[in-house]
Amino acid sequence: MQFHGYATPNLLRQKAEFEYTAQMCAVERLDIPDMAAEEYLDLRQEIERREQMYEACCTLAHLKSAIDECLLVVGNRSLSALLPQLSEHREPDTTADQVSLNPRNPFFQEITLEKDPHDPVGNRIKAAVFRPGKSIPIEWIQQQIPDLYHANDPASEFSSEYEVLRLVNDQAGCLKFVRGSEPGREEPAIREIVVLCW
Repeated sequence: MQFHGYATPNLLRQKAEFEYTAQMCAVERLDIPDMAAEEYLDLRQEIERREQMYEACCTLAHLKSAIDECLLVVGNRSLSALLPQLSEHREPDTTADQVSLNPRNPFFQEITLEKDPHDPVGNRIKAAVFRPGKSIPIEWIQQQIPDLYHANDPASEFSSEYEVLRLVNDQAGCLKFVRGSEPGREEPAIREIVVLCW
């Protein structure tokens, strides 16, 4: 099975489906086909490889280049221009209004581009969601973006957002850094970066 066309969250869903099928086969006392077992092992190894890559690449040293990629969307809203810059492969099960990408930059595990519904050609992007390979401490973002501000109640126990406005190539946009709690972490951290194009 070729995995390069799939973002990591999609691979994790496929792995969960394989495991569920294996459990049902065990309950029904059915054999799992050898090819399916080999495909599952390959899938699991690919997920482990990517997790090691995220551990190595989701660092403060790589954060600036990751933010620069987010700013690409603000400055250039053309889907056809962004695809080769952000990704080597687009997921095959992309919907009409969203495009999911397996990112070129190993800082991210998935990028979702949302098309502008008012564009008759369907080539204009109105928003994007960048999901880091692992959660990022807000302190890292604050070091890179000193004018970052808290967009909602800082005492909220649920997810909170930090925002910054940017102008790139005479185009305005907003970067939202969405923070939330995660199992095994005491402090909430950044789980995704949302880019809104104005």
